[in-house]
Amino acid sequence: MKTTSAGFVFTSAVLAGLAHAIGMAPPPPVELVQGFDWKDPFALDAMASFRPTCEAKAQFEALEYTLKDLMEPPPKGLKPWSKGLKAVFADKEYPGGWLGLDPHLNGRSLLLMNYDQMPLLVRRWIEQQERTDGKGKALFAVLEKPKNDEDEIEKVVQFPEADKIDRDNDKDKVAIFAPGALYGILPLWTAGASKCEDQFADLSKYKPRPSDGGVVGWVMHTEPQNYKTKLDIKVQALKTKEVRSGQEQGQAKSASREEL
Repeated sequence: MKTTSAGFVFTSAVLAGLAHAIGMAPPPPVELVQGFDWKDPFALDAMASFRPTCEAKAQFEALEYTLKDLMEPPPKGLKPWSKGLKAVFADKEYPGGWLGLDPHLNGRSLLLMNYDQMPLLVRRWIEQQERTDGKGKALFAVLEKPKNDEDEIEKVVQFPEADKIDRDNDKDKVAIFAPGALYGILPLWTAGASKCEDQFADLSKYKPRPSDGGVVGWVMHTEPQNYKTKLDIKVQALKTKEVRSGQEQGQAKSASREEL
């Protein structure tokens, strides 16, 4: 199903929210955003045919806001970045909230994280997408932190080539994104802490459904408390389970009895 609004954060979404607030229009139904194919793979029956060859888990903390918090100052909102968000998101489709659902209007969620607290592989991926106009361009808005209460950040960060990036400056930036932006790159969030970084870093292996030699992942989250939410990400590399013939199973049982 296609979202009813092309504007991501501002534009039609804000206008529609105002119209609804004064009773001019009924709220649109919550729906799945177009192209969102991700489901919890660990809840699928198909997982019974596979075994994990590598697993990694990671937990992160983010601030979660909705559009109604847009013009509130921190820590209750995103006011310092509102102009910068408009510049990057206004003409983009909303990539979905949790589970890819779009509640529309003021119910749309946005997450904020300190940029330096995101895994390096995630940062590198974001930067590469921005430099090359990749499919992930504008999924994550990276902006400078305000220097004072009146500071307004009007533009997203423009990234130089990879070998010219000073990582010491990452602490002065934030990333703002919809929860739906997470699902397509979950392995990157756990790869650095895993024993199979190369496999998890290769997103060509990452699929919505389990497969032999493939990678699957999912994210769980807590309900926000004072805007804070915790993200728990789990990723596995898979291999098809070997199915032994009846004769092989019988031989294995005989060997066990002989050992006794």
